[in-house]
Amino acid sequence: MSKLVVAIGLALLISMLFLSQTAYASESEDNITLASSPQITINVSNNVDVNVSYWGIILSTNNTTIGTTFEEQPWSFSNTTSGYSYESSFKLKSISGSDLGDFYNKFLNPSKKQDALKSNDFSLEVKTFVNVSKYQGPISSLQIQNTSSGTSSNLDRIDASTIKTSFSVVFDTSYPIGGYSMYLVQSLKASENSVGLSFENVSAYGDNSTYSGVAMQNSNVTNNTRALYWWNNNFSYNGNTGTSNSQIFHKEEGIYLVYEFKAAGKAGHNVLSQDPYISVSGSNLLGSKITHFVQGAVNYFLQHVEFLIGGFCAGAVVMMIFFVKHARGRIKI
Repeated sequence: MSKLVVAIGLALLISMLFLSQTAYASESEDNITLASSPQITINVSNNVDVNVSYWGIILSTNNTTIGTTFEEQPWSFSNTTSGYSYESSFKLKSISGSDLGDFYNKFLNPSKKQDALKSNDFSLEVKTFVNVSKYQGPISSLQIQNTSSGTSSNLDRIDASTIKTSFSVVFDTSYPIGGYSMYLVQSLKASENSVGLSFENVSAYGDNSTYSGVAMQNSNVTNNTRALYWWNNNFSYNGNTGTSNSQIFHKEEGIYLVYEFKAAGKAGHNVLSQDPYISVSGSNLLGSKITHFVQGAVNYFLQHVEFLIGGFCAGAVVMMIFFVKHARGRIKI
């Protein structure tokens, strides 16, 4: 009996050791995780974590301001030949009294008019796409220039360390809504060894083109850039090219990044699109697995962790019973 108890104990210990080593190995690899609503998290083996979340969209005209947050909406998710795609249809409605409305009044309403978010019945049905794919472009390195500090550095191996995201919104109107601003609000977070990185507005140069970007650094020095979120200053509007404005607003953890797309609200079909990129220094994202991490998957994982812990505890109880019986059998009174 004692040999059986020892064998069971060794088997359990080896199993637990194997599982812990497997978990450690999987955590140490570069990986990309996509959430149920448009959100990209990159974890790389040099302990740099970057998260880009599409938080909300706002449409502001002379007469009204409407919008929504992306987490409120149902998103379909598909694996395409070029990457992964989010798709959703929803209505932009009054944001008065909402977190998005508070954000607009605090950061984006230059006149600070109290009636800028006055409630009305106007709403707009839109269809929104967010695509995620591994970078396939001509740029192999970027020169990053921080104009405020005068420092510069290079970010190399762009082809292997970059994820491309594409955002587009489509809507139809039966009458002109006049000139408008479409605001895309994103939330950015980044850390190295669980310590938050700082964010700096920078310019980036590569392949004879100039890009805007946000450098994520472990200090306010550009040559300490750990990751770069960068984009062409142009966006597409019904096949034409427009110039976008971008602003960053600091929050308790990370920043809000806001793109403003100004366009003429013509009647009929309207399409706006923009393509930013995420590059993480020292990573190899070409061979990384992209995982779609939804709430169901979380529950499935937690459930199996519970089963594993329950089984381990049950096994420990059985071993203890065997041990007690074995010990009693050997005690001489």
